[in-house]
Amino acid sequence: MGVRVPPPAHFNFFISYGSDYSRKHWCTTRKISIHITPEDYLPSVDKAIKNLSKQASIPGFRKGMVPAGLIRKMYGQSVFADEVLRVAGTKLEEHLIAQKAEIFARPVPSASQEQMNFDILKPIAYTFEFEIGTKPSFRVPLIENKESVDLCKVIVTHEMLDQEIEQMLLKAGEMTTPEEVSSPFDILNVDFTRCDADGNPIEGAETKPNSLLLKYFSAGAQQLLQGKKAGDDIIIQPVQDLENSVQAAVIKDLGLEPQGEEAKSTFFKMHITKLGHVEKATLNEETYQKLFPGRTISSETEFKEAVTEEIQNIGISRQESDYIMKFLNGWFMKPPLSCPLIF
Repeated sequence: MGVRVPPPAHFNFFISYGSDYSRKHWCTTRKISIHITPEDYLPSVDKAIKNLSKQASIPGFRKGMVPAGLIRKMYGQSVFADEVLRVAGTKLEEHLIAQKAEIFARPVPSASQEQMNFDILKPIAYTFEFEIGTKPSFRVPLIENKESVDLCKVIVTHEMLDQEIEQMLLKAGEMTTPEEVSSPFDILNVDFTRCDADGNPIEGAETKPNSLLLKYFSAGAQQLLQGKKAGDDIIIQPVQDLENSVQAAVIKDLGLEPQGEEAKSTFFKMHITKLGHVEKATLNEETYQKLFPGRTISSETEFKEAVTEEIQNIGISRQESDYIMKFLNGWFMKPPLSCPLIF
């Protein structure tokens, strides 16, 4: 048995750019010839016939005792053809693996392959011809030129650290249900319904739920909400009655553009559906363990260092995501890569 690989054959195909068909791109195909002799496949044919004789159920013979000669007469031709094709396929696979061929999909029979006749009584040498499409090589200038994307150092300010610690202590705190609004850390579960300045609902207005801490309202709105209970209503203008830190997000949730003119003159009836209160956790080892399970933190200094590290890691992660997007945009937009439409 031998494997013969003729010199590469080439064919060209076209890629359409609008109505322009003039640009040619070349792709390489290779023709592989697999030549097998009776010595390559006859042992496999004999083995297959013996295995079949052990499995066949034929009247007049006990299972497993059917003579191989009878099986050869009854099924020899089909077994012969199957084994010849199987051996040829195996040899092709072995060749591709040995050569580490970079190919597209599976090899296909060559158009020049001659019709074959399989006759178990006249075993001969066979030559099978296959075509493979080899992967084209290409250049990526972005990589070759070693272009870089700057990563910024994340500096955590005292203000950032204090805000993050407050959020974390609220997260680790205990939730209670107060009777009325009284603390900046009271949680108001509310329904917003668009209305006029007098509180009359606008026809067809949707009711949209939300949840806000009292401290996120303006000083005037907080004063108005003091002592309110579940079931009470107030009229607010988000642009005037919400703190800047949450204003844009809430206005967007209400279906308005934060910077739009409509948002500046729109009123909403805010109906309180439920009250909650978060008692901030205190800075102690129990809280440290709750917020950073598995880490040994025993002091406020170590806790602040851990929070600082977490903020920096989040910043680095966001930068890496941005870096990947810049890299991909540069990879796909800068290099003149093109792919075939037909293969």
